[in-house]
Order: sequence, then C-alpha cells, then structure tokens
Amino acid sequence: MKAVYDSEANAIEITLADVRRVDRDVPAHPCGTVALADGRPVSVELLNVRAGVDDAVDAIVTRFAELDGGALRAAADAALAVPGRQVEITVTSRAA
Repeated sequence: MKAVYDSEANAIEITLADVRRVDRDVPAHPCGTVALADGRPVSVELLNVRAGVDDAVDAIVTRFAELDGGALRAAADAALAVPGRQVEITVTSRAA
C-alpha cells in the first residue's frame, strides 16, 4: 500500500493496487472516494484530512467491506507525517 499527502490540496491518495486504468470513482463520503478497476477498489482519496480521516474511512469501509479501516488509517497517518513524500506500508493478517 502506498500513500502520499499533498499538503496544498489537503488530500491523501492511498494506492491499493497499481493499475493502468481506473474504471470509475465511487464517492463514499463527502471527504472520501474509492477508485475501482475491474470492480475492485484500487485507490482511496481522502480530502480535508487536517480535520481528520476517521469519518471518511468509516464510510469507505462500510461501503467496501473488503477494505481494512485500520490499514487505511495507518497509511494516512504515515503520509501525514511526511508531506509530499510517498510512504509504503505492509499490513499483514492479525497475529494468532
């Protein structure tokens, strides 16, 4: 998972999968959009992130249950820490 925080736009782009083309964007919240390719989520855009990301992430994972809210929050937090730089994180399954 890759994420970039654009401080001028006050937005975070989280890339879940690298694809050549996005089929459509699905608004899930006024501050959260999910891009789909072949019917599956491939990226998440979070807007107005200085006000927080929790409401947008909650709405996104409610609509797209296959997405991991904790992983999205971790990516957003990492991106916020280093504006303008790409971060990459790996989130594994829960430990037994």
